[in-house]
Amino acid sequence: MNIVGDRLPESRRLIFAPEVSPEGDIYENIAKSLLAGLPSPSQDAFAEILKADRDELLQKQVQGVIFLTQKYCEPYDYLFPSYKRMLDELQIPVLRVTETGSSAKNAALAIETFADLL
Repeated sequence: MNIVGDRLPESRRLIFAPEVSPEGDIYENIAKSLLAGLPSPSQDAFAEILKADRDELLQKQVQGVIFLTQKYCEPYDYLFPSYKRMLDELQIPVLRVTETGSSAKNAALAIETFADLL
């Protein structure tokens, strides 16, 4: 399997964030860089996130989605049913994995099985 994108604000903020200008107020510049990243379900509207992700899925011809959430991360937990409905409409299989810190072997087995199904 190849990873062709992610919705995790934390990873894209680090990789794709605009450079922070050393000129002027450094804290304001850092904040501007962080806020220029991906929308987050804890800060932005679900509808906008779903539309952007739907467009990306179609453009990249994605064949499967792994929906990874941290345990007790309610914004993403609330977002999953909307993703599931959208992915079902697009006929794209989805695997939901909840990261608990102690379930790495179970997650690896589930992902391996999902890859075989694709």
